Amino acid sequence: MPVQSVSLNNVAFRGETPKTEAVPKTEAKTAEKQNADGKKIAIALGGLAAAGIAAVLIGKSRKVPSELSLEEFKKIGSFDKGFATAKKKPFSGIINTANKNGNYKLEYDKGVLKQSTLFKEIAFPEFRQPEPKMMPVSKKVYSNGDEGKKVECFMKNHHQAIYGGEEWGKIGGLTVSADKSSVIKEYTTPTGEKLQDAIIKQKDGSWARA
Repeated sequence: MPVQSVSLNNVAFRGETPKTEAVPKTEAKTAEKQNADGKKIAIALGGLAAAGIAAVLIGKSRKVPSELSLEEFKKIGSFDKGFATAKKKPFSGIINTANKNGNYKLEYDKGVLKQSTLFKEIAFPEFRQPEPKMMPVSKKVYSNGDEGKKVECFMKNHHQAIYGGEEWGKIGGLTVSADKSSVIKEYTTPTGEKLQDAIIKQKDGSWARA
């Protein structure tokens, strides 16, 4: 935060002010200004140091927080092919991050990503909510079973209270076989029709639709 200076160029004086009176007044104003500037500097430095202090406290704490930002997580943990560890143990909790698409909440269980939720600023002027608010808009649910790795995609129904329906509507998914030889994509059309698109890995390493 920049420290503002006080200009006396526009202050008008009438008559001659005795030096014995001017000195104390000037000293009083200077002391007051210095005190105010000192407070501003302290506030600015405190704001800049807050994030650093938080990171240090997290790093020194033996207990891993259940929810933290990606920057905070990197201070105490790392990723290895998507597997998250913090303080040399599988991480369970929430990591918050953001990019140009919005804010993401990543939920991990014992190092494995289970769900990611995308948040964006949304306004509903037709329902008396003209000011944008950060709200969930979509999510992906991850699982791993005998069939392979599966990702299910959902969209948030913000009008459930008015029009009914499911809170989260499934719009598609993707399944990668355990041997990574096939990928099956699922789509749900606006009319509710479910479609599939299978891609099979060929002997020469290329991929082709089934």
